[in-house]
Parts: sequence; C-alpha cells; structure tokens
Amino acid sequence: MAAQPSLTLEELKYLEQTRQRLHQLTNNIASLKQDVIQNSPLPNWHSLQASAVILAGNIQALTAHLSKHSDLLNRTVIYPTPDYPGREHEGLLGQLLRKKLEPSVEKWVEKAKEVAESSSNTEEQEEFKSWAADWISLRIANYAQNEAGDEYTVEEREKGIENVRTGLKSSSKATNNSEDEEDGDEDG
Repeated sequence: MAAQPSLTLEELKYLEQTRQRLHQLTNNIASLKQDVIQNSPLPNWHSLQASAVILAGNIQALTAHLSKHSDLLNRTVIYPTPDYPGREHEGLLGQLLRKKLEPSVEKWVEKAKEVAESSSNTEEQEEFKSWAADWISLRIANYAQNEAGDEYTVEEREKGIENVRTGLKSSSKATNNSEDEEDGDEDG
C-alpha cells in the first residue's frame, strides 16, 4: 500500500474549520448545560429557546460542512506525533485511532444511509411537490373566498356559535371593572 500524500493547504484549512466548528459546538453545549445546572428549576423559556436555536444552527452548519468535505474526512488518516503523551491520554488516543465505528453508531450510520438513498428518488419528490402546490393553491383560494371573513372556525360552527367562549364578551359589571383597570394602566 502506497503512502498517502500530504494534505494540501486547502485541505488543512477544511480540517481546521471542522475543528473550530466542533469546538464551538462543544462550548455551546457546555454553556447550555451550565445554565440548566445553575438555574433552579430551569432557565427562562426565552433563554432555553435562544440556546436551542444557536445549537440547531451550529449543528446544521457542522453537518453541512462535514457533508461537503466527507471525501476528505473519509480518506484522512490520523496518527499521533512522537511527543504526544500516549500513556497519559490512552483513552482519548484509543478513540481517535479507532478505525471501526461502535456498534450503536454503526447502526445510526446505516439508517442514515438508507434514508438518504430512499429520499434520493427525485421523480417521486417532484410529483409530491406538484401535488402539494396544486392542493395548497386550491385551499388558499377556498379560504380567501369562503372562510377569510368568518369570525368562527368550522368546528365552532358545527358545535354552535352560541357555545363559543372567546373571553371577549362579558357582563356589564366585568366590563366596567376592565375599563377601570385600563384607565389605571394609562395613568401609570
């Protein structure tokens, strides 16, 4: 087997970008974990949602990057330099040099490949998109002509609109109280 040629500067740049993206993702996960641990019972909803959006974006960017450069990653072989402290970091070294995937990871990879192969049927996808476009245009036209001006849903009409509780209709006493509260809000 012939020795593998050195990596080009561009390939090294891609590998460095991969390292940076993994590092960023690791930091995002650690930050979210720390927020959850420190805040009892949990951080507020907006903070969790913002963290989830950031994580999802980073995962999506990393996935796209890995897919784009999968050929480079598949043919790149790593090995430790002579000055690497192999005895101190034996577990990490074993993981880095592992050539075969763990059984559970191997199953995930196989499932992902099956999904990718089954979803590559572009004719079927185009047919579905065409059907969906036709259906949605008819539905939008029906909504615009028949339903847009209606104050009640189909379900509310079927059950009887006299039973609809919107919270907007109230007795005169409750109406007077709410008007007083609104006046108080305007003053403050």
